[in-house]
Amino acid sequence: MKNTTELFASLQPKLCAYLRRLGATEQDAEDAVADAFEVLLERASASSEERINDSAFLYTVSRRNLYAIWAARSRTTMLEPASLEAVSEAVTPLEVAESPLVTLLESELSAQALRALTAPDQQVLRKVYFEGKGPREIAVDQSRVPGAVRTHLHRARSRFREQYLNAYARRNGRPGCEDRTALLCKCALDTATTRQATEMSLHLSECMDCRDLISDLRDERTSLGG
Repeated sequence: MKNTTELFASLQPKLCAYLRRLGATEQDAEDAVADAFEVLLERASASSEERINDSAFLYTVSRRNLYAIWAARSRTTMLEPASLEAVSEAVTPLEVAESPLVTLLESELSAQALRALTAPDQQVLRKVYFEGKGPREIAVDQSRVPGAVRTHLHRARSRFREQYLNAYARRNGRPGCEDRTALLCKCALDTATTRQATEMSLHLSECMDCRDLISDLRDERTSLGG
């Protein structure tokens, strides 16, 4: 894990910019990010377990903190009413981060992405994120090999990220560039071919809106752990 001070210096401006694009004021963004780093420090001091991706953790917790701020003001957000109520009950930054709210159902876009998945993909993600089960427990429940469950979970998460980014791009894309939405997502996910990436690079050199969108898509990908 990077030194937390270095991590704060490198990520704080990016996190604040990300939250402002979601609609946060400058002050709300700074407060949400500061609380997210507080959570990271608490977790680091409470456990010796190394986290896989501190950046993804900070994006997710910062976003949840922003939702908590909005919920406290009864502001209309992308969150469903039940989610707003749940997050507003959290008192401390750590409680916000550890609340049952998970990234998969934080927003309308996440719900859309989840619904777009196959039933088996939805089931394995729900068991992990809603029931708190690990691959071994799921394997026992479904009479499967743990390794097969891990592979399925990895692929389901990848498909969820793809569906989420596509939903995000469709909602926020520039009118007239709708036909480039899928390719923008491929580039943000680093799954585009060399030819596709070159084609998109030419378009981005002429389209500021799509440059902003692909930056947002990459931030969203990071927040989802991808």
